[in-house]
Amino acid sequence: MEVFDAHDKGEIAKAESLYNEKVKPHLPPEEVVWWDAVVLRWKYCAGDSSALRALEEYAQRQNTVGTLLQLALSYSFANKHQVAIETFSKCLNLEEDADEKVAILHRIATSYAKDSQYDKAVDV
Repeated sequence: MEVFDAHDKGEIAKAESLYNEKVKPHLPPEEVVWWDAVVLRWKYCAGDSSALRALEEYAQRQNTVGTLLQLALSYSFANKHQVAIETFSKCLNLEEDADEKVAILHRIATSYAKDSQYDKAVDV
């Protein structure tokens, strides 16, 4: 898919443009919410610091597991592990699928470990 090819090449603006023009019009609303958050995370991780604030506001408005997960991943990328843990915990409270809950718990444990809080990581 062209969007992923552009992303993988570090061409985030092109990936965003392709997403907006070729993918977004064909997605159901709930997937648009998730993908919009993904694109904001991509932009932030590529160096657009304003994208984090935009993602924070977007996640607060949408308050879905998907948007909060993208926000938590962004915090983790920024080495803001405590805020990532708090945000992953919000995801955990909203998530209903048991397998997805396990994946979120893994992310929480990993964030504790990255923050050198190994006892808490093991306890998760």
